Amino acid sequence: MILTITDAQGLSHILLLPISSKPPQDSQQQAIEIPKLELRRAKLTCYDRGWITVSECNYDVIERSYHFNVLQQPIGRFSETFLEEIRTAFAPFLAAGAARVVRT
Repeated sequence: MILTITDAQGLSHILLLPISSKPPQDSQQQAIEIPKLELRRAKLTCYDRGWITVSECNYDVIERSYHFNVLQQPIGRFSETFLEEIRTAFAPFLAAGAARVVRT
């Protein structure tokens, strides 16, 4: 999860970036490779290699979601340094308004 915003009604809006074990297949999709150490930190050790797509994200509202389980504990987490790298790579796509895929 990259961003959570709580609105005036108390609803939590989230943006989720996809993680894949395969590199992007077309030139339109932009992704950054997850370093081996970060794969271990996130407990994604089932992947030999991993990528986070930064050119698109899923949008949802937690309290109304059919896809997001608020009771599920996180598997692992990335370091703050790597999260900042992800934020920096994602920011231009978010600012352009072209990254969001609505799941509500």
